[in-house]
Amino acid sequence: MLPVDDPFWNLHHPGDRWNCKCSLEQTDEPVTMPDDLEPTPPQRGLEDNPGKDGHTFNDTHPYFPKDCSSCFVYRHSGLTNRLKMLFINREKDCYNCPFIDGCLYGSTKEDVKHIKKEARKAIQGSTITHPEFNREIKISRKSIDEWTNQPHIHYAEKNRMILHIDEVLKKSTYLGPGDDKKNENITIHLFETSIQNDKTWIIVKEYPDRNTILYSISDSANVLKALRK
Repeated sequence: MLPVDDPFWNLHHPGDRWNCKCSLEQTDEPVTMPDDLEPTPPQRGLEDNPGKDGHTFNDTHPYFPKDCSSCFVYRHSGLTNRLKMLFINREKDCYNCPFIDGCLYGSTKEDVKHIKKEARKAIQGSTITHPEFNREIKISRKSIDEWTNQPHIHYAEKNRMILHIDEVLKKSTYLGPGDDKKNENITIHLFETSIQNDKTWIIVKEYPDRNTILYSISDSANVLKALRK
């Protein structure tokens, strides 16, 4: 038995071996520390103590990239950021990585609530345009709600995208008009863009009174079936 504040517990705990079934219990019994104690090193990814650092796995675990250069988030962080990290000799620290934190923002209910709030202040009631589309596209409160409520394979990135939708739309490809399967009086317009090299489609609806509203976004190629031939 070792004191609760012994450095041994920084790296060892029940579960520091795969398939370990050990348990740990605090006691008032006296310390018994063998002179020849040589602890078995924890297995890869289980080196730290979750009770102290709050992490189930250490970032040496195979779930994590072996270094920054092999991390997809770091590789897509932009040349400027990569050069900056090179000059400050950045070392791998996945749990405190600003690039990973930025990638995850938009994935929780609280994040989505915050994004909606920011979007309502910044873009609700405004209009956006596309160089090959000859009408202004209005952004309503419903536009923001539909966009952020929509499921997507890149859910967090999709949610963040609404905050700079003007730039996103301008860089997208206009595919043409289509028919709304729920209302024959409404025309939809599809714009193709991508998130992490996966195609995704921005949906705009044109109503009989010629009002044109940003509607939503989809990662399903089925939306292309609505395009007029």
